[in-house]
Amino acid sequence: MIRRRLVAIFLAWHLFAIFVSSLPAQNRLSRSRFPDRDPSAALNPAFHRVTTGLDALARGTEAVERGIWRATRPLHPAINYYVRMTGLSQTWSMFANAPTFAQYMRVRYYVQPRGGRRWMATELVLPTNREDRIRTLQSFRDSYRDKALGIAIGRFYDHRKAVLIAPETKPDQLPKDLAPVARYFAREFARTHLDDGERLSRVEVWVGTAPIPPLGTAADEEVRLERTVVLESYYDGPIEQRINVAPEPPYHAGEREADIAWLLEYYEER
Repeated sequence: MIRRRLVAIFLAWHLFAIFVSSLPAQNRLSRSRFPDRDPSAALNPAFHRVTTGLDALARGTEAVERGIWRATRPLHPAINYYVRMTGLSQTWSMFANAPTFAQYMRVRYYVQPRGGRRWMATELVLPTNREDRIRTLQSFRDSYRDKALGIAIGRFYDHRKAVLIAPETKPDQLPKDLAPVARYFAREFARTHLDDGERLSRVEVWVGTAPIPPLGTAADEEVRLERTVVLESYYDGPIEQRINVAPEPPYHAGEREADIAWLLEYYEER
């Protein structure tokens, strides 16, 4: 009888720890944005009623979640230790916080021919799938590459110290989380695009972000079309620039294409 009670207590604690650890911390839980709904702008009055009803439900759920998090706060140190020790720790922010920006990644290659003029090429590597086409089963396979790139970016940001965000930062000072990304795509580019006597002298990894309109807000059609045009220029393969090649930028330099803001996050010189 005592053993059964102990097992029951342990199972109750185990499930309780999983439940509480699934709640996002308050500093990571952004308040939901509920814009004013204009009934006259709705395509269908029934849809408007459903949307406002879901807004009300979400507000109530958010309040309950915050209340549970505050009530269980004294137990968080013990719960966090338990879920880490048992390998149950999970990051649920992908469900709790909807992204407020779209993320892109491109790799830039500097090619030095033997005795010739240097040229440059830039390749979009994230997302793997085109945004202007219907995604089918191939997108499921490609999502693994996108996930790997996203993890690499996140770990790089976690490991890079703020003091390194400076123009004079050298490659050997940067964390190596993005090194496999730069080297993999550099090898593929060299295999498919370089001629004999050509070599890569520098490889750069740029991360781009573009804002996502808040919930219930229509996207600016002109801005959306400008971004589409920019992305379409990458879809046919690396964009080569053989005339008037710009000087190599300093670390964390920025560029802008439509509403995509690019930052040079990692580079290697060869």
